[in-house]
Amino acid sequence: GADYPACTGVTPRFCGGNIQGIIERLDYIQGMGFECIWITPPVKQYASDSCHYVDGKKWCSDGFSGYWAENFFEIDPHFGTREDLAELTANLHARKMCLVLDMVTNHAGIIESEE
Repeated sequence: GADYPACTGVTPRFCGGNIQGIIERLDYIQGMGFECIWITPPVKQYASDSCHYVDGKKWCSDGFSGYWAENFFEIDPHFGTREDLAELTANLHARKMCLVLDMVTNHAGIIESEE
C-alpha cells in the first residue's frame, strides 16, 4: 500500500475500509436484503503533504472520501486495485446484485496552484 499519514480521527484522513472488505462482507450485505451497493469514487485521490493552521491548530486533510480525484484512471491504493474492483463486480453479478460507483464530473481534487 501507499505510505500515507496515519488516521487519528481528529483530522479528515483516510481511516480504513476497502474493496476487499466489501467482498468479505457480501454474505452479510446480501443477507440484509440489499440488491445493490453504492460506493464512494474509488479513483486515485490527492494525498496532501502539506498542512495549514486554522485558529492556531494544525489541520491536515486528504481526499479520503473519494471526492478529491487526482487521476480518474487509477484506483486509489487505500481502496485497493483494479483487480479488486473487478473481483467485487464479478462477485456481485454472480449474486445477481449490482454495483453503483459514485463519481464527480464537475471537478477534480484540490488545486494548490493558480496556474
